[in-house]
Amino acid sequence: MAMALTLAACEDNKMEWGTPDGHGQADLSDIPLSLTEKIANYKSIKEYAAEYIPNMTVGLGIGADYYINNGTVKQLADANFNTFTTGNAMKHDAVVGNKGELNFATIDAFVNAIPADAKMYGHCFLWHTQQKQMYLKSLIAPEVVIEDTGGDDVCENVITNSGFESGTDGWTGLWGKYTYAVEAPGKDSDNAIHFTMTGETAANYDCQLFWPLASPLEDGVTYAFSADIKSDMDIAVQFIGQNASYAGIYKDSYTAPADWLHVTGEFTYNAASEATDIIRVGFQFGGTPGSNVWIDNLKFGVKKVEKMKNVITGAVTETSFNPTAKFPTAFVERKKMEYSYNDGALYYFMDQETYELEPIDASALDDSFKFVKENDVCTIMSYKGKVFGVEVPNFADLVVTKTEPGFAGNTATNVTKPATVETGAEVKVPLFINEGDKIQIDTRTGEYLGRSKA
Repeated sequence: MAMALTLAACEDNKMEWGTPDGHGQADLSDIPLSLTEKIANYKSIKEYAAEYIPNMTVGLGIGADYYINNGTVKQLADANFNTFTTGNAMKHDAVVGNKGELNFATIDAFVNAIPADAKMYGHCFLWHTQQKQMYLKSLIAPEVVIEDTGGDDVCENVITNSGFESGTDGWTGLWGKYTYAVEAPGKDSDNAIHFTMTGETAANYDCQLFWPLASPLEDGVTYAFSADIKSDMDIAVQFIGQNASYAGIYKDSYTAPADWLHVTGEFTYNAASEATDIIRVGFQFGGTPGSNVWIDNLKFGVKKVEKMKNVITGAVTETSFNPTAKFPTAFVERKKMEYSYNDGALYYFMDQETYELEPIDASALDDSFKFVKENDVCTIMSYKGKVFGVEVPNFADLVVTKTEPGFAGNTATNVTKPATVETGAEVKVPLFINEGDKIQIDTRTGEYLGRSKA
């Protein structure tokens, strides 16, 4: 018996099924094809769309990390769709940091991963429930009179790989009732470490993460720590320290929620009542099989003594604060006023609405005021009616009144000479600048920026 086959699209070669005499009803399970073979008999969605509805966009909404990290998902998505929209990765709280910095790492990776001929649509960037609240509130919050002259850390951090930017370098784990991986992104950083507890875990101490110390904890010293944590089952994460014999000190415990939580704590080490020779510190978080815990930005060290400046009196004091301490907000008034003249230690500014003159003591002025000339508008800052600061414009256009003569043809800007401007301030300028030239200066640094265009 001979049989001829004509190759064509699957819809042109539909098989006619029937029930032979003497046989029962046939159904799909009787077709001798594997699932892969069945799927292979169909075109992709975008091919069907191009054939029957050529003006229609066939798009897919998908999580950026899911698409980037799952090869099977990416293959199916690329084969069937010609337009993509990511999920939360393009929303405000995923892109904007607490200080307003932008992190497009995940989005850039997504854009580079989709096919070159695919289109990409943005998500709702300012979705009402997913905004970076800390940053947005900082834009409208009143200014606080007390200024912290230190950094954000609660301690003199000794952990050199706090954010896992170098993978797991330096970190050690004990008991091993978990699997782990360094993942991107972290909490406002590139990386975080992700632990998945195995079915063997039975207690918090059988899943631990440690950083080795260069020297043991010292008696009577106050130490502090901070970290960002989250989990998928409200896991208890406890800060601990250990010696070489596994004797430990057990400090604050925190319940890690689904979203990142920043935790801080402190303790004064007492060698007489606690385990001695503590040579490593970290967290323990075991006891719940199948649970997941993420840790980022783990810092530890001697508690930092804060330097606080009172901007009213100018006094700087050293003190320590509880990391959870809160202070009342001070409301600072900011007002634009025009500088008129000075009389000894008093500088007079004119209210632009009432035209009244207000004397301000020279102690409220900083070094940048030397670039202010009469009629310049400054911002006067006061608290409860007392002026404590004057903000000058960031840039000043001033005429050079005194400098050594320049000479034609010398356009080098890396060789400078001193020059005096019309306010009496002295700056460094290129050799080609002459008396009478108008230049622009950055008042924050005193740096020459170029010839004035004003």
